[in-house]
Amino acid sequence: MRGRQVGQLGEDLALTYLEKQGVHILARNYNAYGGEIDLVGFCRGVLLFVEVKTRTGTQWGTGAEAMDEEKLRKIERAAKQFSHAHEEHGKISVLYWPGIWVPRRIRHRRVDGIEIYLYPDGTPKSINRIEDIGYEIRQHPRTE
Repeated sequence: MRGRQVGQLGEDLALTYLEKQGVHILARNYNAYGGEIDLVGFCRGVLLFVEVKTRTGTQWGTGAEAMDEEKLRKIERAAKQFSHAHEEHGKISVLYWPGIWVPRRIRHRRVDGIEIYLYPDGTPKSINRIEDIGYEIRQHPRTE
């Protein structure tokens, strides 16, 4: 498997893993000026910005080691832009059933990381969720 295929497979596995934990996925590969967020989700009042790192080995370091301060700053920048574009009065719309969007109050924002290790044939060896890996995402008032 090539790098891009490994990353795509990892994001697919992370998405399924999060959904099984009750996370409602709001966006995938959200691109904003200065950063990208692999997955954006919402669960029990928490708006999650998730970085996924997939590895077939540790020769280039672990997934957690790749989530360094610079990467977290970029995620935080993109997260602020996502919040500005999608929040309204401290709430975000969450799809609970096909065609049914429900506004939900955001009580907390955080950045989580997911490390995924694969066997050479692409089957998952382990999935490790690291909660609150980075900076607290602060809500900035809208300037309109």
